[in-house]
Amino acid sequence: MKRLSASWWGNRSLLGAVLLTTALIIALLLALWLFWNYELILDWKREADPLSFFLLMAVLPALGFPITPLFVLTGALFGTALGLLGSLLALAANLLLCHWIAHSGLRPYLERLLASTRYRLPSFDGRQRSALQFTLLLRITPGVPLFIKNYLLGFSGIPLKLHFGVSMLLTGAYGAGFVLLGESMLEQNLVEAIIGLVILVVISLAVLLLRRLLRASASAVPRTGD
Repeated sequence: MKRLSASWWGNRSLLGAVLLTTALIIALLLALWLFWNYELILDWKREADPLSFFLLMAVLPALGFPITPLFVLTGALFGTALGLLGSLLALAANLLLCHWIAHSGLRPYLERLLASTRYRLPSFDGRQRSALQFTLLLRITPGVPLFIKNYLLGFSGIPLKLHFGVSMLLTGAYGAGFVLLGESMLEQNLVEAIIGLVILVVISLAVLLLRRLLRASASAVPRTGD
């Protein structure tokens, strides 16, 4: 009986999280649709240089600038095809840049900055499964800025190919949805906006389920005494 009750409450909380995520994404879509400065974006679109824009997109998030509005702006300025390609290349360059910074002479300063926050790194000692779980959990944890996640993974000693692959998959999937939303805002294309919204909702649902599975897996691991 207790197990059924716990399962019911767990499913209810998951449903609530999905509905909240959907409501937030719809609110963002409506805000963009209502307050989108169409003329300003058209002016930017006529003058925008893709190479310069995507170089800035690779660098600015490493300095703390949020990447979500850049995804939306990319779709509006360059359309879906070029927007997706450029965004993925910029995201890859940003991950490599953050990894390099985390291993450069700036590391002592960044570590002192990290020590003043509430974020701490676990020790993996070469355990591949623990490293994968940490990477996944960190990437799907809401509220942690992208550049903090990148530097935490860079400091952690997790192999670059592991967190690079996970990061490109998860962040790139979100980026695709926002690029579609960006183009739909400029073109006033409701169908494309709905497709972007569906992509973001499906990804959010998958992330919520993944978080539950990872937490259940972590809690099921038996603890050993020292």
